[in-house]
Amino acid sequence: MLIATPDGSYALPSGAVAVLRPNEAAFEKEIEGLPSTRSVGDLPPELHCPLCKEVMKDAVLTSKCCFKSFCDKCIRNYITSKSVCVCGATNTLADDLLPNKTLRDTINRILESGNSSNDNAA
Repeated sequence: MLIATPDGSYALPSGAVAVLRPNEAAFEKEIEGLPSTRSVGDLPPELHCPLCKEVMKDAVLTSKCCFKSFCDKCIRNYITSKSVCVCGATNTLADDLLPNKTLRDTINRILESGNSSNDNAA
């Protein structure tokens, strides 16, 4: 919100100058009652990346060797830095990774259903 001050950098229609300040009260009112995000520890282990142990972000599938899923960033960095897949295959390139859309959708659906179940519990 704009707050009128003599040393502001925004011009108001009245000719006064103002500064931009967050409206904390309005923000708190907006987020009140919003569901909290589901804890990643609640998700099944198969949805966690074998490298970082977190819920997979932008899940990808190795397409030339072990056909396992990882976070895109984790496996891409691993293959690029070691020139080998986690399974030991040397014929794997970061360019061979395929988006695992099914796994991505599953993770998103579980996280969203966790949020809606929190709404129902409240």
